[in-house]
Amino acid sequence: MLHLTRYRFPSLEPSSILQVPKQFLQERLRRDILHRAVVYEADADRQGTASTKRRSEINCSGKKMYRQKGTGYARVGDASSPIRRGGAVAHGPKPRDFSTRLQSQVYSMAMRVALSYRFARNELMVLENMIDIPLAKSRVLQEIILQHQLGHPYGRSLFVLHDDYFNPTNANQNNFLKAAPTQSKDVDLCPVSEFQVRDALKFGKLFIDSKAMSVLLEKHSRRPSLFASSTTSTAPTYPSASTVANGSQ
Repeated sequence: MLHLTRYRFPSLEPSSILQVPKQFLQERLRRDILHRAVVYEADADRQGTASTKRRSEINCSGKKMYRQKGTGYARVGDASSPIRRGGAVAHGPKPRDFSTRLQSQVYSMAMRVALSYRFARNELMVLENMIDIPLAKSRVLQEIILQHQLGHPYGRSLFVLHDDYFNPTNANQNNFLKAAPTQSKDVDLCPVSEFQVRDALKFGKLFIDSKAMSVLLEKHSRRPSLFASSTTSTAPTYPSASTVANGSQ
Protein backbone atom coordinates (compact mmCIF):
# COMPACT_ATOMS: atom_id res chain seq x y z
CA MET A 1 0.00 0.00 0.00
CA LEU A 2 1.00 3.60 -0.65
CA HIS A 3 0.37 6.16 2.10
CA LEU A 4 -0.91 9.49 0.81
CA THR A 5 -1.04 12.52 3.05
CA ARG A 6 -4.44 14.19 3.23
CA TYR A 7 -4.55 17.95 3.69
CA ARG A 8 -7.08 20.33 5.16
CA PHE A 9 -8.40 23.10 2.95
CA PRO A 10 -7.79 26.04 2.88
CA SER A 11 -4.82 25.83 5.29
CA LEU A 12 -3.31 22.84 3.42
CA GLU A 13 -2.05 21.43 6.71
CA PRO A 14 -1.43 17.65 6.75
CA SER A 15 -4.16 15.94 8.72
CA SER A 16 -4.26 12.18 8.08
CA ILE A 17 -3.16 9.33 5.84
CA LEU A 18 -5.03 7.71 2.96
CA GLN A 19 -3.96 4.22 1.89
CA VAL A 20 -4.14 3.44 -1.83
CA PRO A 21 -2.74 0.54 -3.87
CA LYS A 22 0.88 1.19 -4.74
CA GLN A 23 0.33 0.29 -8.41
CA PHE A 24 -2.30 3.01 -8.80
CA LEU A 25 0.16 5.91 -8.52
CA GLN A 26 3.38 4.23 -9.64
CA GLU A 27 2.72 3.48 -13.29
CA ARG A 28 5.65 4.22 -15.59
CA LEU A 29 5.21 7.00 -18.12
CA ARG A 30 3.57 5.75 -21.32
CA ARG A 31 3.20 8.58 -23.83
CA ASP A 32 1.57 6.28 -26.37
CA ILE A 33 -1.19 5.30 -23.94
CA LEU A 34 -1.76 8.95 -22.95
CA HIS A 35 -1.97 9.95 -26.63
CA ARG A 36 -4.58 7.30 -27.37
CA ALA A 37 -6.70 8.39 -24.41
CA VAL A 38 -6.49 12.11 -25.28
CA VAL A 39 -7.46 11.43 -28.91
CA TYR A 40 -10.33 9.24 -27.73
CA GLU A 41 -11.64 12.01 -25.44
CA ALA A 42 -11.26 14.68 -28.14
CA ASP A 43 -13.12 12.56 -30.69
CA ALA A 44 -15.96 12.00 -28.22
CA ASP A 45 -16.29 15.76 -27.71
CA ARG A 46 -16.71 16.53 -31.43
CA GLN A 47 -20.34 17.37 -32.13
CA GLY A 48 -20.37 16.35 -35.78
CA THR A 49 -23.39 18.55 -36.52
CA ALA A 50 -21.94 20.54 -39.46
CA SER A 51 -24.23 20.22 -42.47
CA THR A 52 -24.31 21.69 -45.99
CA LYS A 53 -26.81 21.33 -48.81
CA ARG A 54 -26.25 19.05 -51.77
CA ARG A 55 -27.54 19.83 -55.29
CA SER A 56 -30.72 17.87 -54.71
CA GLU A 57 -31.49 19.96 -51.62
CA ILE A 58 -31.20 23.41 -53.24
CA ASN A 59 -34.57 25.13 -53.75
CA CYS A 60 -34.26 26.06 -57.42
CA SER A 61 -35.33 24.83 -60.84
CA GLY A 62 -33.46 22.02 -62.48
CA LYS A 63 -33.79 23.67 -65.87
CA LYS A 64 -30.65 24.42 -67.88
CA MET A 65 -29.90 28.13 -67.44
CA TYR A 66 -29.34 28.89 -71.18
CA ARG A 67 -28.73 27.05 -74.37
CA GLN A 68 -25.62 24.97 -74.94
CA LYS A 69 -24.12 26.77 -77.94
CA GLY A 70 -24.03 30.13 -79.62
CA THR A 71 -23.81 32.37 -76.53
CA GLY A 72 -20.05 32.74 -76.33
CA TYR A 73 -20.05 31.58 -72.72
CA ALA A 74 -19.10 28.28 -71.17
CA ARG A 75 -21.75 25.60 -71.13
CA VAL A 76 -23.73 25.44 -67.90
CA GLY A 77 -26.26 23.29 -66.16
CA ASP A 78 -28.89 24.37 -63.62
CA ALA A 79 -28.49 27.06 -60.93
CA SER A 80 -27.67 24.58 -58.16
CA SER A 81 -24.14 24.09 -59.50
CA PRO A 82 -21.44 24.48 -56.80
CA ILE A 83 -19.63 27.12 -58.88
CA ARG A 84 -22.61 29.52 -58.72
CA ARG A 85 -23.65 31.89 -55.96
CA GLY A 86 -26.44 30.31 -53.93
CA GLY A 87 -25.63 26.88 -55.32
CA ALA A 88 -24.78 23.69 -53.53
CA VAL A 89 -21.52 22.90 -51.69
CA ALA A 90 -19.28 20.36 -53.38
CA HIS A 91 -18.16 17.56 -51.01
CA GLY A 92 -19.45 19.54 -47.98
CA PRO A 93 -19.84 18.07 -44.48
CA LYS A 94 -22.87 16.17 -43.32
CA PRO A 95 -23.79 15.17 -39.73
CA ARG A 96 -21.62 12.27 -38.61
CA ASP A 97 -20.32 10.55 -35.51
CA PHE A 98 -16.63 11.26 -34.88
CA SER A 99 -16.35 9.11 -31.75
CA THR A 100 -13.76 6.33 -31.73
CA ARG A 101 -13.33 3.24 -29.62
CA LEU A 102 -10.84 2.54 -26.85
CA GLN A 103 -10.75 -0.46 -24.55
CA SER A 104 -11.76 0.39 -20.99
CA GLN A 105 -8.59 -1.27 -19.64
CA VAL A 106 -6.43 0.97 -21.83
CA TYR A 107 -8.31 4.10 -20.74
CA SER A 108 -8.01 3.15 -17.08
CA MET A 109 -4.30 2.60 -17.57
CA ALA A 110 -4.02 6.06 -19.16
CA MET A 111 -5.71 7.59 -16.11
CA ARG A 112 -3.30 5.78 -13.77
CA VAL A 113 -0.33 6.92 -15.88
CA ALA A 114 -1.52 10.54 -15.82
CA LEU A 115 -2.09 10.54 -12.05
CA SER A 116 1.23 8.78 -11.46
CA TYR A 117 3.01 11.42 -13.53
CA ARG A 118 1.46 14.24 -11.48
CA PHE A 119 2.17 12.41 -8.21
CA ALA A 120 5.84 11.91 -9.12
CA ARG A 121 6.15 15.67 -9.77
CA ASN A 122 4.51 16.56 -6.41
CA GLU A 123 1.61 18.17 -8.25
CA LEU A 124 -1.13 15.92 -6.85
CA MET A 125 -2.69 16.55 -3.44
CA VAL A 126 -5.52 14.72 -1.70
CA LEU A 127 -7.83 16.91 0.37
CA GLU A 128 -10.04 16.09 3.30
CA ASN A 129 -13.76 16.72 3.28
CA MET A 130 -15.33 19.26 3.67
CA ILE A 131 -13.74 21.70 1.25
CA ASP A 132 -14.94 25.20 2.00
CA ILE A 133 -13.78 28.74 2.82
CA PRO A 134 -15.03 31.12 5.54
CA LEU A 135 -16.75 33.60 3.20
CA ALA A 136 -18.05 33.46 -0.37
CA LYS A 137 -15.88 36.43 -1.33
CA SER A 138 -13.47 36.60 -4.25
CA ARG A 139 -10.88 38.44 -2.14
CA VAL A 140 -10.85 35.60 0.42
CA LEU A 141 -10.20 33.00 -2.27
CA GLN A 142 -7.65 35.28 -3.93
CA GLU A 143 -5.68 35.46 -0.68
CA ILE A 144 -5.66 31.66 -0.45
CA ILE A 145 -4.50 31.40 -4.06
CA LEU A 146 -1.64 33.83 -3.49
CA GLN A 147 -0.64 32.25 -0.20
CA HIS A 148 -0.29 28.74 -1.64
CA GLN A 149 0.81 29.77 -5.16
CA LEU A 150 -2.17 28.17 -6.88
CA GLY A 151 -2.72 30.88 -9.46
CA HIS A 152 -2.01 31.52 -13.11
CA PRO A 153 1.77 32.25 -12.87
CA TYR A 154 2.25 28.73 -11.48
CA GLY A 155 -0.37 27.07 -13.68
CA ARG A 156 -4.09 26.89 -13.03
CA SER A 157 -5.22 24.56 -10.27
CA LEU A 158 -7.97 21.99 -10.78
CA PHE A 159 -10.14 20.82 -7.89
CA VAL A 160 -11.68 17.41 -8.59
CA LEU A 161 -14.62 17.07 -6.21
CA HIS A 162 -17.17 14.36 -5.56
CA ASP A 163 -20.48 14.83 -7.34
CA ASP A 164 -22.20 15.46 -3.99
CA TYR A 165 -20.55 18.88 -3.86
CA PHE A 166 -22.41 19.94 -7.01
CA ASN A 167 -25.81 18.94 -5.70
CA PRO A 168 -27.90 22.16 -5.85
CA THR A 169 -28.57 22.07 -2.11
CA ASN A 170 -24.91 21.63 -1.19
CA ALA A 171 -23.62 24.00 -3.87
CA ASN A 172 -25.78 26.86 -2.58
CA GLN A 173 -24.32 26.43 0.92
CA ASN A 174 -20.65 25.99 -0.07
CA ASN A 175 -18.71 29.26 -0.10
CA PHE A 176 -15.83 27.77 -2.09
CA LEU A 177 -18.12 26.74 -4.96
CA LYS A 178 -19.67 30.21 -4.96
CA ALA A 179 -16.35 32.07 -5.06
CA ALA A 180 -14.44 29.78 -7.46
CA PRO A 181 -16.09 31.09 -10.68
CA THR A 182 -14.77 34.60 -9.89
CA GLN A 183 -11.20 33.25 -10.01
CA SER A 184 -11.56 31.16 -13.16
CA LYS A 185 -8.13 32.19 -14.50
CA ASP A 186 -6.53 30.61 -11.42
CA VAL A 187 -8.90 27.87 -10.21
CA ASP A 188 -11.25 25.46 -11.96
CA LEU A 189 -13.71 22.89 -10.62
CA CYS A 190 -14.58 19.47 -12.01
CA PRO A 191 -16.99 16.75 -10.80
CA VAL A 192 -15.23 13.42 -10.54
CA SER A 193 -17.77 11.90 -12.98
CA GLU A 194 -16.52 14.32 -15.69
CA PHE A 195 -12.80 14.07 -14.87
CA GLN A 196 -10.73 13.10 -17.91
CA VAL A 197 -7.12 12.26 -18.72
CA ARG A 198 -6.75 15.64 -20.43
CA ASP A 199 -7.71 17.36 -17.17
CA ALA A 200 -5.07 15.41 -15.27
CA LEU A 201 -2.36 16.64 -17.66
CA LYS A 202 -3.08 20.25 -18.59
CA PHE A 203 -3.39 21.94 -15.16
CA GLY A 204 -0.53 23.14 -12.99
CA LYS A 205 -1.69 21.50 -9.76
CA LEU A 206 -4.29 18.84 -9.11
CA PHE A 207 -6.38 18.69 -5.93
CA ILE A 208 -8.66 15.68 -5.36
CA ASP A 209 -10.92 15.24 -2.36
CA SER A 210 -10.95 11.92 -0.53
CA LYS A 211 -14.34 10.75 -1.77
CA ALA A 212 -13.43 11.60 -5.37
CA MET A 213 -10.16 9.67 -5.02
CA SER A 214 -12.16 6.67 -3.80
CA VAL A 215 -14.32 6.89 -6.92
CA LEU A 216 -11.23 7.01 -9.16
CA LEU A 217 -9.74 4.03 -7.36
CA GLU A 218 -12.93 2.03 -7.74
CA LYS A 219 -13.22 2.91 -11.42
CA HIS A 220 -9.63 2.78 -12.70
CA SER A 221 -7.73 0.34 -10.48
CA ARG A 222 -6.44 -2.82 -12.07
CA ARG A 223 -8.58 -4.93 -9.75
CA PRO A 224 -11.11 -2.53 -8.17
CA SER A 225 -12.94 -5.12 -6.10
CA LEU A 226 -9.80 -5.86 -4.07
CA PHE A 227 -9.02 -2.19 -3.40
CA ALA A 228 -12.47 -0.88 -2.51
CA SER A 229 -11.96 -1.24 1.23
CA SER A 230 -8.43 0.18 1.28
CA THR A 231 -9.55 3.75 0.67
CA THR A 232 -11.38 3.98 3.99
CA SER A 233 -8.50 2.99 6.25
CA THR A 234 -6.53 5.82 7.75
CA ALA A 235 -3.47 6.07 9.93
CA PRO A 236 -3.36 8.21 13.10
CA THR A 237 -3.93 11.87 12.31
CA TYR A 238 -1.23 14.52 12.35
CA PRO A 239 -1.27 17.15 15.11
CA SER A 240 -2.55 20.53 14.04
CA ALA A 241 -0.18 23.38 13.28
CA SER A 242 -1.35 25.32 16.37
CA THR A 243 -0.52 22.37 18.63
CA VAL A 244 2.97 22.07 17.19
CA ALA A 245 3.56 25.82 17.51
CA ASN A 246 2.47 25.94 21.17
CA GLY A 247 4.36 22.80 22.07
CA SER A 248 3.17 19.88 24.17
CA GLN A 249 2.52 20.56 27.82
